[in-house]
Amino acid sequence: VRARGQPAGRPPLVVTGPWEIGGLAPARSGHVFQRMQVAETLTGVAEDGTPAPGLAERWTVSPDGLRWRFELRRGVRFHDCAPLDAQAVVRSLREATTPPAMPSLAPIDAIGATPDGAVEIRLKTPFASLAAVLAHSIALILAPACWGADGSVRAILGTGPYRITA
Repeated sequence: VRARGQPAGRPPLVVTGPWEIGGLAPARSGHVFQRMQVAETLTGVAEDGTPAPGLAERWTVSPDGLRWRFELRRGVRFHDCAPLDAQAVVRSLREATTPPAMPSLAPIDAIGATPDGAVEIRLKTPFASLAAVLAHSIALILAPACWGADGSVRAILGTGPYRITA
């Protein structure tokens, strides 16, 4: 793992943990990549257990509870220098909400990008826990270059302060 901004001439910081990486897909090892701060989710969890900003700096919910709008942090880049944008978030979230993944239990009707670069999630029925579900490690936001043509994860390129180098 190499810390962001670490000079190239220095040896990488080697970090180990008590976790086994069972594969690159967030459904298999997302908890490891999230705990090791390699990749992030749209929302996080505050110390008191309530939803907190993550890659989304804020969100709003329509009065009927069916439309959630997430505004992304500006200036964020993936480890391959690609900018974090709504399309990358939509791609990752569509994968994360594919059954049988836990986030697929949310009554999501559609996930899309808005013209102004936000992410909008439309629900079939109101679901107050959506922000908490999006903090789950399966919902990691990965760079577009991570995905193979067959939809599988080929590499882990996140937005966290550390990156996988080997």
